[in-house]
Amino acid sequence: MMDNSLRYISISHKSAALKARECYHFSDAEQKAWVEKIRLNFEDVQGLLILVTCNRTEIYFESKNTTARQILHFIINGTMANSQDRSTSYFSTSDETLESVKHILEVSSGLASSVLGDSEIIHQIKMAYHQSCQDQLQGSLLERCMQSVFKCHKRISNETRFRDGTTSVAYKALKLIASTFNTVERKSLKILFIGAGDIVKQLLNYNNKFEFNSVYVANRTAQKAEDLTQKFGGYTYDWDRVLANDFKDFNVIVTAVSNRPNLVNNLAKGTGKSLILDLAVPGNTDKQLADEPHIIHYDLDSIAKALKENHDNRMKSIDQVEKIIKVELQEYVFWLKKAPARKFLSDYKTEVVEWVNTYLHQHGQRIENDKAQLAINRIIRRSFKQQGKKIPEPEMELILEEHI
Repeated sequence: MMDNSLRYISISHKSAALKARECYHFSDAEQKAWVEKIRLNFEDVQGLLILVTCNRTEIYFESKNTTARQILHFIINGTMANSQDRSTSYFSTSDETLESVKHILEVSSGLASSVLGDSEIIHQIKMAYHQSCQDQLQGSLLERCMQSVFKCHKRISNETRFRDGTTSVAYKALKLIASTFNTVERKSLKILFIGAGDIVKQLLNYNNKFEFNSVYVANRTAQKAEDLTQKFGGYTYDWDRVLANDFKDFNVIVTAVSNRPNLVNNLAKGTGKSLILDLAVPGNTDKQLADEPHIIHYDLDSIAKALKENHDNRMKSIDQVEKIIKVELQEYVFWLKKAPARKFLSDYKTEVVEWVNTYLHQHGQRIENDKAQLAINRIIRRSFKQQGKKIPEPEMELILEEHI
């Protein structure tokens, strides 16, 4: 086995409430600063990856002596210096390589996500690993772990239905908008989100993937709508105009307002089709609007039915995903067991190269570089076949002489 261990620290939606997680939600600049601090204070840390998402902050690192608890206390003391709450109970940690690999395989697959089968996490891990490579902190254990992560992701996508569809109401709503209008129509769409709660926040957040450019937000409390458009982009729309059902300029209306039945009860016919997505309980729209020929209407039940099918497919695929993770973990174990042999061959190759150069110099002989490399490779292969035994010098001389 290798001298180093792959370790991890994690705070997530499973271990801590949002208020606690927010304290450790590091910006890009803060992540870079922590990388430098860890480098300076823990010299044996070789591999290092910091993963920050909306639901988790995790640090994976490779070291000989530095433990996960040491890094954890270092992070807590640096982050919460002016706070009384320095609890470690929000975090899970491990100093065992295989536990760390298993953990990141479960995270990257979406098994550990708040939304089962979340497909965003793998892209976030790729970005985090890309930064590790730029910092030259990929490490051998971490690098091989990432190979397992990416292979596992590919197998889950190709061999299971774990990633089919979406289980998010907001994401499904945006997908429905995209599928209802063609490419040309989407360029000129005007979309109105009514409300300022979690669903509208998710709609605005997910919109960066759909890039609908003309998005408006209306809410009873105008400041809330203003705050959302400042954070996510878009425009505000006057609440009084919503009450007057003045929607003539909009192609799409998405409602998510609590306790406002029949808020939308009249939608004048425009030049094209209109789409209404009612995501509220109770509904915000007059049911009779669904009978209008120019209106396409979805309520939460019709959207939830499609989401349930996706969720059921994901639940049925969990066993398959766990088996794939188990196989990848076994392959990592096999690779880990071969580490001493790889190290021996690497060190031995350096020794053989020095011996060849010395031998040629002492005997006043010259050899082309490619022929010398062939001789060296033959010696190393023979050593490998003999289970890592060093080849006696007379035997090496014979091999070398064949290439001079």
